[in-house]
Amino acid sequence: MPDSDSPNSLHCAPIRTGHEYAIGVYYSCAKAACGLPLDKYQLMTVLRCMLCELSALGYNIDAVDLNITNDHIIAALNGDFLGRSGPTNIISFPSDDGMPGILALSLDTCLRESVIYRQKPDIYLCQLLAHALAHLAGFEHGHAMDGISARCLKVAIQLLSKDNSR
Repeated sequence: MPDSDSPNSLHCAPIRTGHEYAIGVYYSCAKAACGLPLDKYQLMTVLRCMLCELSALGYNIDAVDLNITNDHIIAALNGDFLGRSGPTNIISFPSDDGMPGILALSLDTCLRESVIYRQKPDIYLCQLLAHALAHLAGFEHGHAMDGISARCLKVAIQLLSKDNSR
């Protein structure tokens, strides 16, 4: 879907009354903007709803920047920050000194893995976002993280199902 800043039917009210989340969505390459299974507004809404779910569970993340990139750039980040070679699907950088948590997502890997795992690209994208947000909330891989990620993914799937039924 093309990038769009205009609202559509997706809606998720914040759980904390009056609380606004700072969410940014950025593209590091032109291909990323036109190859996404969700547009910019949908991504921001899904992220906000996942942040609301985390907040309801006691994990407060107030600001997130999602950087959508390609395999070349994420492979460099993976090597520089994690000491691993090659591309990965998503990397989380926790917030520090008032800065937002940062998510770097490779659209190339996301789309390739959605085919390999036989998942709809929009759902797989949400699964990666849920996983990354669980890392920002302080979780390491394991059962607790899987449970938190599943809760966030469930919220996103419900949101996207409502949007698709209209």
